[in-house]
Amino acid sequence: QLHMDFVIVNKKSIRGMVALLVVIDARTRKLFAFPTRSRRPPLDTCCFLFTWLQRQDRAPLAIRVNKDGALAKSTEFNAFWFDLGVGVFDTGGHASYLNGKVKRTNHTIMDMVCSQLRTHSADDKFWCFASQHAPDNGYNIVTHATTGKIPNAEWFDRTPSIANTRVFFSDVYPIDPHRKKLDPRVLHGKFLCFAATTRLIKYLDTVTNQIKETANAYFDEHTTRDQSGNLTPGSLLLRGVSPSLPLPPFELTTVDTPIMDRPIHNVAITLPTLPNKIGLHIGFDNEF
Repeated sequence: QLHMDFVIVNKKSIRGMVALLVVIDARTRKLFAFPTRSRRPPLDTCCFLFTWLQRQDRAPLAIRVNKDGALAKSTEFNAFWFDLGVGVFDTGGHASYLNGKVKRTNHTIMDMVCSQLRTHSADDKFWCFASQHAPDNGYNIVTHATTGKIPNAEWFDRTPSIANTRVFFSDVYPIDPHRKKLDPRVLHGKFLCFAATTRLIKYLDTVTNQIKETANAYFDEHTTRDQSGNLTPGSLLLRGVSPSLPLPPFELTTVDTPIMDRPIHNVAITLPTLPNKIGLHIGFDNEF
């Protein structure tokens, strides 16, 4: 049984992606993320997913969707799975608790995407690659729904190696297959993700600003720099240096009492140094 949900992203990616199809297996909690270029349910992606699962003898028997989501309201989506003999059920009524399986995943994967983009100073237009890379790293953790195993180990029946885990937007040096005698042997790029069905590396060529693929590359994950050549916040934290990040706009509104012309609370915002957290202290005025 698969749980599906459709997420609309308000930022168009470098490849024109505007939405994200999130699929999670109910038993193993294996997560799949498919960026799409249309705000309509991607039937071509569903066809690819069903064919791929069928080759592995994992064809789904049922699909769970959010009862108020775009997938449940789409007649084309329901007809597509009906023709394949797969039932589509919503999470309403007695099965409302099942809605959390994919809804929590939506929040988790988008938080992971934002974290990867901010940590490595990547532009928001690379969110589609961050969403494809997030399931490989973020779901290599033990969940109590998988009896002490990680989802990837439950799905592939083997424990994945830490050597296959790469840092998003880290420096990658692919071997140039078309180099001439006096040209450099390697190029420079930024790692984005692995290909969906192969282990090809997708990277951003920092010279041509194009997305390319390669099978042979050297990774430098200890000294990660942004497109301007500066060390990323993650690299600075590894060196024990507090990154000087611009704080987001902060706005605080206090409610005045009807009988006094001053607030009943005094608020103090603390910005300590690394590694302490940003604190917000609200005190009550005892004189009131």
